[in-house]
Amino acid sequence: MKINNFEENLAFGEKYETPVIEKLKNFLFAIQAERISYADFPNMQKNGVDGLIRNKMTIPDIKVRSKDCHCFYNVDVGIEERTLMTSLDDSKTGVPGWYYKIINELLKQKDSEKSPVLVYCWENERGTNLEPIGYLIPFNYQFYEWYEEKKNIFPIKIAYTKTKIGTSWWTQNRYIPITSFPDRFIVKFNPKISIEFFTEQQKISGV
Repeated sequence: MKINNFEENLAFGEKYETPVIEKLKNFLFAIQAERISYADFPNMQKNGVDGLIRNKMTIPDIKVRSKDCHCFYNVDVGIEERTLMTSLDDSKTGVPGWYYKIINELLKQKDSEKSPVLVYCWENERGTNLEPIGYLIPFNYQFYEWYEEKKNIFPIKIAYTKTKIGTSWWTQNRYIPITSFPDRFIVKFNPKISIEFFTEQQKISGV
């Protein structure tokens, strides 16, 4: 069972969110301008996902696994199905996890013009940058149907989270092997952050 520290997880997410969003913006601009870097996005055009992202508004949700989970680099993608559970073995408690929150919003849409995208990355072993392989997973209706059909193949794993003030909860996750995703639902890209970004951040923080 994994034990998470809420405050540490929050700070870790904030560390990488801004630079990854900036890189993603550049990526989306490159697609719109039809100047795709095939070194960074080798299977983009082949799978037709460039058209999906070009033609629809995207809402990125960035997930980065820390150096403590580096052994899972490029191995699997974690999907949070339920969280804030008060009991280890009772999934009826709690609320939908981030995956179903995104999917529930998608299902409420009257049209299919907005396609949320999961941006999934791993920190390197030293904790100094992101690894050069990450993935974009568009959460569209087709992905939702595929996931609901296949999810029970993958075992449930439970994580435990606690805060400094003493509150705690359980979270239900599934980890989907990279090789289990159909090509049309996953796109490789390079999320590695430039040295210039870290240098600028050090100047701002006075480090």
